[in-house]
Amino acid sequence: MKMKNTSILALSLSLVSPGFAAVLITPTGVTSITDSSDLFKVGDGGLINNSLIGTPATLANYTTTTHVNVTSGSVGWVTADPAPAGGDYFGPGENNPNPVLTFALDQTYTLTDFVFWGYFNGGTGNEAKAFTLEFSTTGTSGTFSGTTPLTQPTAVGTGNPATLNFAAVNANAVRITITDNQGGIDRVGLGEVKFIGSAVPEPSSTALLGLGGLALILRRRK
Repeated sequence: MKMKNTSILALSLSLVSPGFAAVLITPTGVTSITDSSDLFKVGDGGLINNSLIGTPATLANYTTTTHVNVTSGSVGWVTADPAPAGGDYFGPGENNPNPVLTFALDQTYTLTDFVFWGYFNGGTGNEAKAFTLEFSTTGTSGTFSGTTPLTQPTAVGTGNPATLNFAAVNANAVRITITDNQGGIDRVGLGEVKFIGSAVPEPSSTALLGLGGLALILRRRK
């Protein structure tokens, strides 16, 4: 009897726990609240267009994949310079809005890492440094919560990307508020953004039928 119960338990776990491996996630959409004034806009193809050198980035190879914006930020994203004379975008008295980028994902994932390639090599002082991440399971127009502050201590430029880890959270949309740049310079920019996570499984019709059959078996055993 005990062996039969153990077999039934194993079957039930196999039906509801398929397991998904971690992957490198490319967002399917992005918006910027400063879009009307951004110099290089998210709609120009920057940030999520896979502008990478060599083979497509994967979880296995992304740490050695270099972004193409080595000499220009035009294939990334960057704000305008609100003070043409130069100065720190986040400096005292500037009163510039914190850039906010909202990313849509193709499905719900359990996210664990924020990955980004920096601003182009001639402008690393403009590269985003401090971030606040918020997460939604109801899309980009839904409710965001779970504020997570992250900081990249040094600029990475367009070489190897930065990977910033955070406590696992389920989401199909991520909102990122940038609160500082690397060099106290007059703009804020990034090259490419991705995330690391594993897909959240949805009960399949097969699993539901299997669980229904399991319930029937248990009922008959009583």
